[in-house]
Amino acid sequence: MKYFLFFIVSFGLPHIAWIPDKLHLQPDQIPFGVMNLFFLVSLWLWFTAKNNSTKTPSPYISFNWFLALNIIGVGVAVITGYEPFGQTFSIAKNQICLLLLYFIPLATIRTKKDFTVMFMILLFVHLIVSIEVLRSGVLAGSNFNDNKRGSGPFSVSFYGSDVAGSYLAQFILYYFAFVLNWESSKKHIMIMMFTSIVLVLSIYATYARGALVAIMVGLIFMLGVIGFTPKNIIFVVLGVLLAVYIAPTSIDSRFDNTRAEGGEYDDSTQGRFFYWEAALKIIKENPLGVGTGQVRGAMQVAIGRYVDPHNGFLYTAIEYGVLGLLVFLLFLKNLFTDCRMIYHCKEIPLIYRIYALGTGGLIGALIGCNIFYANFYKDLVLGSIMLHFGMLAYIKSNIDTLQEAPNLQLEA
Repeated sequence: MKYFLFFIVSFGLPHIAWIPDKLHLQPDQIPFGVMNLFFLVSLWLWFTAKNNSTKTPSPYISFNWFLALNIIGVGVAVITGYEPFGQTFSIAKNQICLLLLYFIPLATIRTKKDFTVMFMILLFVHLIVSIEVLRSGVLAGSNFNDNKRGSGPFSVSFYGSDVAGSYLAQFILYYFAFVLNWESSKKHIMIMMFTSIVLVLSIYATYARGALVAIMVGLIFMLGVIGFTPKNIIFVVLGVLLAVYIAPTSIDSRFDNTRAEGGEYDDSTQGRFFYWEAALKIIKENPLGVGTGQVRGAMQVAIGRYVDPHNGFLYTAIEYGVLGLLVFLLFLKNLFTDCRMIYHCKEIPLIYRIYALGTGGLIGALIGCNIFYANFYKDLVLGSIMLHFGMLAYIKSNIDTLQEAPNLQLEA
């Protein structure tokens, strides 16, 4: 039962807009709301697991601090008042509940089987999303056009393409982890190599330049976990060259057109510089933050546009101040440090080590993506990431117990 509920939650997060569209309903026509229904399923999963066994405590104090800042930020938001209270409450409720999904794996995973099944569920969901994105996008052609961009379940038009690109760029690193880990079986390596090609093509279908750059950053972080050995570097370089070779000409054209012949940047890039400048001004004026859910309202006051700053770290600093950004970065640093420790712990089963390698790559891709976007906070991507971080937290909390198990290869 818990596997089925976990699938509902993990599938529902990227499909929150897709479900009403497939039912030919407006989101407000669904009783209680799609998002709230998924949160109820999450609560049921949590309390069922809690009643059946003792949940694993969170090993990351930095995450608890960040969660506390989100909650305190609701009070700050009421004071700053950039958004109406109803809008503030809605954004804050969703953001805090998505962060709380971090505790679901800690509450539900008890055995290696639990961990493996939930990991496979997440990989299956990510593959479904990639196929939907690939189907909704067009790769052929030498001239970039917004109408070619694939959004998959994130939007019925191209407006969700950047979110789709960053979603896939972050989670493709888990497939790469099976390939880069030389202890994986040949069967698993071949399966994951084929699946990785599907995901790469799906990312191409989004035409998201930042997502492609983020994969490069993620691969560098993975090498930082596994080790910068000549063998690993050569393998990664060959993989990148293959990805460049199979890229359609329209992808190359979009990168080429980042700068015009006169040297100026395209509208998309110039817009980001404009938003970043406004965000830095807001942070300077509000070093303690403007509160949870107030970013777009603060941007509208600053520049007259109701937009996010197109940078996840600036978004965090606007909401929770410089302290909040430092806490968030500390959390990522703690996660990455433990990824390296877990991966090189030969005494634990291989599945946990592969997961740690993939999470190390995810952290790098997250950093890369959120330099160009604020997609960490958009379209429930935050929830999917928290599920993954919660699974790594489970490994960290139980590392001593897991070391008692033999270092077996991943079963078929």
